[in-house]
Amino acid sequence: MRVLAAYVVPVLYRAYMWLVAVTSRIHRDGVDRLDERLAPGVGTVMVTLHQGVVEIPYFIRDRGLAPIASLGDAGEIISGTLERMGFHMLRGGSSKRASRRAPVLGDAVAYANERAREGFCVVVTPDGSSGPAGAVKPGAAVIAARTGAPVLCLNVQARRTVYLDTWDRTAIPLPFNEIRLTAAPLIDAPDDNDAAIEACRLEIESALHQLHARAFAHFGQTPLPELSRWSTEDDETNAHP
Repeated sequence: MRVLAAYVVPVLYRAYMWLVAVTSRIHRDGVDRLDERLAPGVGTVMVTLHQGVVEIPYFIRDRGLAPIASLGDAGEIISGTLERMGFHMLRGGSSKRASRRAPVLGDAVAYANERAREGFCVVVTPDGSSGPAGAVKPGAAVIAARTGAPVLCLNVQARRTVYLDTWDRTAIPLPFNEIRLTAAPLIDAPDDNDAAIEACRLEIESALHQLHARAFAHFGQTPLPELSRWSTEDDETNAHP
């Protein structure tokens, strides 16, 4: 079944998102900041809430970005899907299951440093892979500190959406829609010390929460889900994304 899913899911996903895109009005606010940074010698850490894991990849595909995907069967299928769309996958994350944890921060920093001349963009969903929704863990700020790359916060919101009954209320946009992609101003990379990293983490969390609230407000909708703030009590592996 897993092998079959690995072949079928990428085809179905791309076909469905193509239908959504070609039948919808798509607005891009500040997303040119991402394309401007895809240049030799330029590095970026892009962050987005886990709720948008279905929508966002399609709209930033074929740019050579490097997302972090969890381990396990689901992560394997996600990685296979995104690799076919021009992403370079990094595997690991902050799953509560010990068998699915990996030192992905070191891998992400090593990848970024290896790509310093060509340019890089590491993509992190800092409230993944198991929440709470909106609780931004320090991983993105740590990567920014150790690579000198600024952080770009990105949000996607569709007027007509099905929300799955998951911890992050994963969003599935419908065809014949209005979709807004919004990027916040860049957040400077912090110094590599605990106080600076925590300040950067708080700035990232605030920016993502503001993007989330404004996106729902634009369509006159109540934000879903209610977002949480992160603390060290939320995750014993607080160095992970």
